[in-house]
Amino acid sequence: MRDKERVLTALSGGEPDRVPTWELIINEPVIGAILGKQPRNKLKGYIELVEKLGIEGLTAVESINYRKVDENLLEDEWGIRYKVGERGEKFPIAGPVEDMADLKELTPPDPEADYRWSELREMKQYFGDDKAIAVCIHDAFEYPWFLRGGMDDFLLDTYRNPELVKGIIETVLEYNVALIEEAAALGADFVCSGDDYAYKSGPLISPEQFAEFFQPGLRRVVQAAHENGLLFLKHSDGDVRPLLDRFLEAGIDALCPLEPAAGMDIGEIKRKYGKRIALVGNVDCTDLLINGTELEVKNSVKQCISSASPGGGHVLSSSNSIHHDVDPDNYLAMLSALRQFGEYPIE
Repeated sequence: MRDKERVLTALSGGEPDRVPTWELIINEPVIGAILGKQPRNKLKGYIELVEKLGIEGLTAVESINYRKVDENLLEDEWGIRYKVGERGEKFPIAGPVEDMADLKELTPPDPEADYRWSELREMKQYFGDDKAIAVCIHDAFEYPWFLRGGMDDFLLDTYRNPELVKGIIETVLEYNVALIEEAAALGADFVCSGDDYAYKSGPLISPEQFAEFFQPGLRRVVQAAHENGLLFLKHSDGDVRPLLDRFLEAGIDALCPLEPAAGMDIGEIKRKYGKRIALVGNVDCTDLLINGTELEVKNSVKQCISSASPGGGHVLSSSNSIHHDVDPDNYLAMLSALRQFGEYPIE
């Protein structure tokens, strides 16, 4: 099988010739360490790493213009302001919408701007149809609370001003549906929506709140993906088990990253839901890939494959991303173990 076919077969619930791998994010320090150089261009370094390691799938993120407000403060095209961390992370701290009047005056960015999917264009130009390319968008939760200026006020508004919450969600959904349509036209293969709905201890919201405010929006972006011929992968950190039936009702094709630190046992989820959705996960990146030995990583990968891969419908990944603190040697050990244990048939 070609790499693209391998990933799409697994995401469709099928059994490819071997278990493929894909990551939502691979951060630059890990890329530089493995390549033996810090790439001048972040995207080119990522592409080089994917080719060097034989990774079957990669992720394109929409390009957003930021205005520098001061040394540690940026503002995006929506008017959301972000504090910049030591590693360049952006933390939303203020949004442009406090009431319905603000919402009516809000002008969303142009989803069809030439630069919006510049990463996707470059990936397609380089790989053609050899790799499975995901596009990362949001659904009904994360960007809406960014626009509101904080999660607390946004969730309180589900009680005190529900129409404002629904109005913000609608504005974001229209933008994301247009993003999906544009990405499909440019040759994307699947959609990953990155909104986190849970802590390690459980969901941020009740299943009833999710059903009223957020499930319709998730369903809408899933439908947009399917109408444009794309599979849909729902990402959420934390313990999302109380929301899983709602996710499935929204029509998702696959779930990631099934965080072990949050009690997300991939074998348990496979037994309960494996005939209805594919699973992407779930090698621990909160401790194992940072502090573990290569042998411990190898054994964890072997266990993950034995729990989730039989019968197909499994893409191996970390439990969130290959972030700054991941030991590059442990990531390489993870991929080596995948090649060793991931050939079908798998008992």
